[in-house]
Amino acid sequence: MNSIAPALLCRYHYDPLDRLALSTQAGQESVQRFFQKNRLTIHLQGQAKRTLLHADEQLLALQSGQNQTTTSVLLATDQQASVIVTPEERASFTPYGHRHPQAKLMDLPGFTGQQADPVTGHYLMGNGYRGFNPVLMRFNSPDRLSPFGDGGLNTYAYCKGDPVNQIDPTGHIPAFMKPLSKLLSHMSTPSEAKDAFVSLNVSNKRTVFKEITVYDHTLESGNKQLVVNAHGALPGIADNSTLYADHQYIGAEHLSAELKKQGVVFENYKSAHIIACHSADTSMPFAKQFSRQTGLPTLGYQGVVNAEEKLSGDTVTIEIMRKNLFVRSSSKEHKARGATFSYAPVWFGRRDSSTAL
Repeated sequence: MNSIAPALLCRYHYDPLDRLALSTQAGQESVQRFFQKNRLTIHLQGQAKRTLLHADEQLLALQSGQNQTTTSVLLATDQQASVIVTPEERASFTPYGHRHPQAKLMDLPGFTGQQADPVTGHYLMGNGYRGFNPVLMRFNSPDRLSPFGDGGLNTYAYCKGDPVNQIDPTGHIPAFMKPLSKLLSHMSTPSEAKDAFVSLNVSNKRTVFKEITVYDHTLESGNKQLVVNAHGALPGIADNSTLYADHQYIGAEHLSAELKKQGVVFENYKSAHIIACHSADTSMPFAKQFSRQTGLPTLGYQGVVNAEEKLSGDTVTIEIMRKNLFVRSSSKEHKARGATFSYAPVWFGRRDSSTAL
């Protein structure tokens, strides 16, 4: 039997944050990728530059430049953020993102606003974290949050089998296409809508372990609160809860040590706020252990916490849902989510009375 000699088609390089930063296709110049607010913004290939223009999370246009010539193309997207129309072209996708391979829009952002890999045609979700195959309708590699974490039991599934109502741009956890705040349309009065969420204006955003985000929040009293936004986990090894990031379970001691390495001085804060599912669950909850490690009164959550980060210019806000809006939606998925809704904040250590929760 004759063997086929292996051939290198493309080489991929990742940055320290595990994002696809450089790809070199055989016989072509390398493509560099640059990110802003954790989303792909600029491609550079030789003298050619492509810039994606956004307004908050909405993809608006593609600007291309080469040899001192610049052109701009407006992009129309559907509810899944897939690019379907430009002034000169149209495209369509199956629910799982497949389109005709000869489509002229292959050089534009495609399914859910992601760029298709030129070699495989797959979408590298999460800035290169996992390749999604729209023909096989599944990911090429397992999710590190599966099977026991938020990734779900099926480690290769895309959007838990519901690509019509959900998207999965991170390659981790599918999300409903409408942000939590869009559910406010189901509220009857402005005061009721305002009461549905707890809003935290935060600043000094930084990242720990790639998927754990830390902020500063100034309370009405003027005191500073350390806010940690992350995925919570129940490892099942001991009766404890942890965070999950960067391929590993992160305990309170581990996180506090890493924060100290990054220059966080816990004495500068009056309290801490852990926005993570199950952070107040089990006999050894993460929030309680974090309070012991840092000496800060710490707020955590029992069960699932529904929260999202919103960007508006330079302002960052975290909104935490405290009223079950899912049950008012006509969506079956929202109703299922509403059946398991919880909002159960729990303090460990002396509560900071200036925290409005």
